[in-house]
Amino acid sequence: MNEDRPLDEAIPRELSKDAKLLNIDVAIPASFFGSPALYIPVAVADSPAGRETIYRLPVGQKTLMGVYVLRQRLIRDYITRLSDDEYACSKETRQGQVIFSGRGTLRVLDPRVGAGEIVFESDDDSGVEQTAGGTEAAAAKPRPKCTCTRRWYVWSFIATEDCDCSGGRPPILTSLV
Repeated sequence: MNEDRPLDEAIPRELSKDAKLLNIDVAIPASFFGSPALYIPVAVADSPAGRETIYRLPVGQKTLMGVYVLRQRLIRDYITRLSDDEYACSKETRQGQVIFSGRGTLRVLDPRVGAGEIVFESDDDSGVEQTAGGTEAAAAKPRPKCTCTRRWYVWSFIATEDCDCSGGRPPILTSLV
């Protein structure tokens, strides 16, 4: 913390240093692990509080795409660019617990309008299972693979996502914008 500033100025600035520019005007209802949620995307913007479009994200950079709000909890939605056309995604709790992670390849559908698609296949150690007590990370039981297809429009400003999990597991996501 900067010692030159009064505490009433320094503390709020320190707590807000990693704040993000959330685009509440395009927030929509979503289904997350079969539970109703609200998805709030991070705005595409040149400011450090915004995010870069998927197409211009530097290789190796992880970016917060948005947050899910459900059951008074926040789940962070991240994308990392691995190479020119390879990406990874992860859904994480505020404490950093990975709920879903997967990898996929970007397929440009229409470069004129910035439309693209990535099919993320779950990593072997990611995912959740439904138990009688609710949604929780599966421990010893092998987890079936999930495939999440994410489509972007207007250079990743607008997105949809559909997930399909085999083995009787409920979908991780059914809609996302």
